[in-house]
Amino acid sequence: MPEPVDKKLYNKVKDIVYIKIPKHSAYRSGIVVQQYKKKFSQKYGNKKSPYKGNKTRKNGISRWFDERWTNQRGEIGYKNKNDVYRPSIRITKNTPTTFSELNKKQIKRARTEKYRKGRVGRFKKGGGIATSKVKKYTPPTKNTRKIKKVKFNEDPISIKWSQSPRDEEDFYYSSDKNIKAKKIKPRKEIIKNKRLRQTAKVKYENRRQEEDLIDMMLGKIPLYPINKIGGKWSLKYKKSINCKNPKGFSQKQHCKYGRKKGGATTQKRKSNGVIVFKDYPDFTPNLTPREIFKLGSFGGTYWRPIKSKFFKNTLRNYHKKYPESWWKGIPKEDLVSPDYDNSKNKYKVKVGLSLEYWESHDWIKKTSPYGWMNWYCDFYNGKRSSDDKRQITRWKQLTGPNGRFRKFLVTQILKKGGNWNDTTSSPKIRQVLQHWGYKLTKMDFDKEIKLRHN
Repeated sequence: MPEPVDKKLYNKVKDIVYIKIPKHSAYRSGIVVQQYKKKFSQKYGNKKSPYKGNKTRKNGISRWFDERWTNQRGEIGYKNKNDVYRPSIRITKNTPTTFSELNKKQIKRARTEKYRKGRVGRFKKGGGIATSKVKKYTPPTKNTRKIKKVKFNEDPISIKWSQSPRDEEDFYYSSDKNIKAKKIKPRKEIIKNKRLRQTAKVKYENRRQEEDLIDMMLGKIPLYPINKIGGKWSLKYKKSINCKNPKGFSQKQHCKYGRKKGGATTQKRKSNGVIVFKDYPDFTPNLTPREIFKLGSFGGTYWRPIKSKFFKNTLRNYHKKYPESWWKGIPKEDLVSPDYDNSKNKYKVKVGLSLEYWESHDWIKKTSPYGWMNWYCDFYNGKRSSDDKRQITRWKQLTGPNGRFRKFLVTQILKKGGNWNDTTSSPKIRQVLQHWGYKLTKMDFDKEIKLRHN
């Protein structure tokens, strides 16, 4: 194995190349060798050898570099599991099939094979559109066709040729004056530029449509093509699906994920104002997300731009993902203000902890980066997640029938001898309960007193 004579120079060149091409590849190693030889000759001259030891004797190394092997994106190195490496330039007849000789379908098939098997089979040469299905235009031999001689000043359109479609070319080639004046290109260039370029513009899909149309006319396939399996469902079919009893996997997935959620979701309420959630009957808030913000909450700062630990970018206008009707009539400064304002709260007091404090205690999940209220908006709007049970348990412990804040509020009212709707009694507790979707009612107050007397 040969070793570099000047290891310090070699390592310096290696570091520079590794910065330019960070991904490991044989191509990168070859670039290191090339750059080292170049720098070595500049420093010591051409007479001294840059390596010592036995020379590596492998055929085709120089050709391999000249072919410029890259992946399908034109980059060096394997970034993805399904990357395919091919030469960019054909040097000799021994050069493997290049990317320009393959069509999109072949490259896609090769990437799928690479992903599944970890390797790619040998490509069939002539993958390009011009060398596969479309035959190359070959000029006729002298014996097969005689070109009619015409004068240079004759109009090619008026001349009727016995064999088509090369009338215009025949006219120009039959003119000796035109050839001598070099007003035309050689036949090979015209064939390459005119015929093959025009053929290459025809897309694969268009050719298939033409073939299908011919097959329809011949009766090989039905006149009206049948929709493919997995294609788009019609609106009529979607409406006919009974999501209470879906049939098959596709209908179940459609009912679970595919249905559009229309506008604002309106949950049913009981006569006492409690909101009903059929899947969680023990979750009984009596304030909707709109009502919480309409009354005045979070000092007007809840939907302010925040830097969440779960996302790189700053979150902005997060409230706009919910129905516009929720925020109708609510000033923008009551939603996205950067600074907390006590006067914007219903009870004119400041309550709550900072977002950083909640994140440091892992009380906030990625699905609801703003916190509990963010989750409640999603839940009320019909979204369900793995965090539902945890959030509902927190609500019950704080605001539910046996919640500590709800019971503490009743205790404070009784101590002061006030009424259930006296806002001067524990305004901070009332503000906290409002943030959690609850407002004390006379029915709940009387029920709690009755339980305490029994």
